[in-house]
Amino acid sequence: MNLRALVSLLALSLLLGMSTGCSSPPWKQTCTAEMKIKRVNARRGCYLDVTKGSKGTLEWACGGGRARVTMGEHTYTGTIKDDRVELSATTEYEFRDSCRWRSDQYITGSLKSGKLDFRYTEEPLPGQHRCARACKGKGRVTVKESKDDS
Repeated sequence: MNLRALVSLLALSLLLGMSTGCSSPPWKQTCTAEMKIKRVNARRGCYLDVTKGSKGTLEWACGGGRARVTMGEHTYTGTIKDDRVELSATTEYEFRDSCRWRSDQYITGSLKSGKLDFRYTEEPLPGQHRCARACKGKGRVTVKESKDDS
């Protein structure tokens, strides 16, 4: 094999990510960041699905697109596009008031800022009566991009 062909082959393998053992081009590789709930505020007596200190690893397509993070028992899914993070999770549960509830949780903000907003809302499912007062919560999530993305 001549030098020109070898250089072309090397350039092609780098483009396709073969030198790192990846089977996909770099723009389809997965990036990661560590996330941690730093603060959660809700009125006294409210139970939220996450607590201060909850951690997870955010994963997304490096070029932007689908994203997900699991914190505790809950997986938040959504997108990262142009530095904008938009993740959500929904749960349903039976509460001690005998009502069935739905919670919606959101993590949003700028990835590069290192700080994301957390928001929690809940409401009884339609047709429920004499349910407890709904809770709302908000908080702060820190995010630190990993240096070793592959």
